[in-house]
Amino acid sequence: DLIVMGGRGDKGTLEKWFGSVSTSVTQLAKCPVLLIPQGTIYEPFKHILFASNFESTTPETLSYLSSIATTFGADVHFVHVQDESSSKQYKEIEKRLFEILFEGGEPAFSFTMTTVEGESVSEALNEYANKHNIDLMIMVHPHRSFWENIFHKSVTKSMAFNTRIPLMVIPA
Repeated sequence: DLIVMGGRGDKGTLEKWFGSVSTSVTQLAKCPVLLIPQGTIYEPFKHILFASNFESTTPETLSYLSSIATTFGADVHFVHVQDESSSKQYKEIEKRLFEILFEGGEPAFSFTMTTVEGESVSEALNEYANKHNIDLMIMVHPHRSFWENIFHKSVTKSMAFNTRIPLMVIPA
């Protein structure tokens, strides 16, 4: 149902280039993976950040998110990092989120939707998480082919190396 992995915190240059075991697991797992940074002390999740993009807004991923949020009684922050060219895309994501969230009536959790600007997605998400006391960050990792993985800069991998809070990666 869920893989839980702890981080050691010693990220050398080669490990950052090739990826660590935990980031490899997030890319290959068929179930969600929860990465716990070194030194994390457990507290129930009260504020969850869901990094939203078009690939992540599916009924399946939002259903999983809903179950986590309602289990912990947490509120959800849907955060989209955009640059100047992606404002139209956000309107489509926002519309899709509302359609899925309100399909069966009102959602069982409170939420906010926002955009933040930043050249680095991981830096923008971490900054938002710090500012809003986020306890858990959730991202969706789309499955890519071997060649796509070589040429695509993985935001999920970057977050796994840079997060200071628990990070859950859900396979698409």
